[in-house]
Amino acid sequence: MDRSENLLRALLSTPQGARVAGNMDKLKNFAASAEGQALLSQLGGAGGDALKAAARAAAGGDRDSAAKLVSTLMSTPEGAKLAMTLVGLLG
Repeated sequence: MDRSENLLRALLSTPQGARVAGNMDKLKNFAASAEGQALLSQLGGAGGDALKAAARAAAGGDRDSAAKLVSTLMSTPEGAKLAMTLVGLLG
C-alpha cells in the first residue's frame, strides 16, 4: 500500500470521512453537473494549486500550512462557493 492509499484509508476511518464516503454519489453528481464543472474550472490555476498544496501539507502533517492554504483558497469567491456547496451536500 502506498502513502496516498494509507492517507485515504485513515481519512475515511474518521467520522467526517465516513460522512464523505456516505455521500459519494452526491459528490460525483455535483462534480459531473454544469455548476460543478464550472466551479472546478474556475479553481484551476492558483486556486487549484492552493488546494493541492493544502492537501500535500495536510498529508505531511503540516496542519498550520494546510490551514493557511485553505484560508487563502476560501478568500476567493470560487473557493468560498465550492466550500459552501460541499457543506450543503455533506450536511
